[in-house]
Amino acid sequence: MTSSSSSKTVNSVEAWGMLAEDPDTVLVDVRTMVEWAYVGLPNLTSIGKDVVTIEWSKLTGQQNMAFAQQLMAQVPKDKTVLFICRAGLRSHSAAMAALLAGYAAEVNVEEGFDC
Repeated sequence: MTSSSSSKTVNSVEAWGMLAEDPDTVLVDVRTMVEWAYVGLPNLTSIGKDVVTIEWSKLTGQQNMAFAQQLMAQVPKDKTVLFICRAGLRSHSAAMAALLAGYAAEVNVEEGFDC
């Protein structure tokens, strides 16, 4: 796992290991509803977990201004939270927002869903 001055990053293999090994690690998919519907969601059933879905931005490109509130409503701040999107850019922004919201263990999956 690498760390920048703000948010941590992992590749997809490291992310899977974290999810499989730690029951308190959560995966948040920040893509759009259309992406979830047409591309699908990460499948975590083999490790007994579900993906949390919260859009970072709408199809219009407009940021989801309720993102932090929605995150706090679904994921406790004491969990390790992995963020994923298509290519790793929106998930990085989401991880930064989580950090600003008080999450201490926020991690960006740098390769994204398309890796």
